[in-house]
Amino acid sequence: MSRWSAFFKSGAGMLTAAATLLAAIAGLVTAVTQLRGDDGRAGAEAVTVVAGETAAERELRSYIPTAIRPTCGPPKYPEPNAVAAFNCTYREIVGLQYNLFASDTDLRKAVAVVRKRYGSRHDCGPKPLLCFVGDDGVASVVWTDEGADVLSFAWRDDGNLDALYESWAQAIAR
Repeated sequence: MSRWSAFFKSGAGMLTAAATLLAAIAGLVTAVTQLRGDDGRAGAEAVTVVAGETAAERELRSYIPTAIRPTCGPPKYPEPNAVAAFNCTYREIVGLQYNLFASDTDLRKAVAVVRKRYGSRHDCGPKPLLCFVGDDGVASVVWTDEGADVLSFAWRDDGNLDALYESWAQAIAR
């Protein structure tokens, strides 16, 4: 025990103790700020930061509804030219894919590709871009957030288009 007390009384020991205290305070401040979601802006939403994410992935994650973000992972089939994409789920039954594009022009090109793929089928409310049950029995809703350059898909394998549209209208669309 006398060896430790001699170390902490030395210059190197005092410096080590001071550095450790500063690191602990910085860690505590960071933890409190992250848990509170306070980045200095009133009303700002906390966005989960995932190690290794690109700036485009962080931006796309910020456009995804807060309750859905924790379910998101790598995309299975991202749209061509998307700069970021995620596959997510809503209440385990609804599959989701969000795609971020670099510009309005890129988003419009992606919409043209999707319309070519699915046609202009619209079997539900007036808001989404496309809403239909495919030949494979999968119910799908496709929509855009043009201000964010995001193209998104929601689907249910059980073909229940009414329930999918209700989920989309209440919780998924942004």
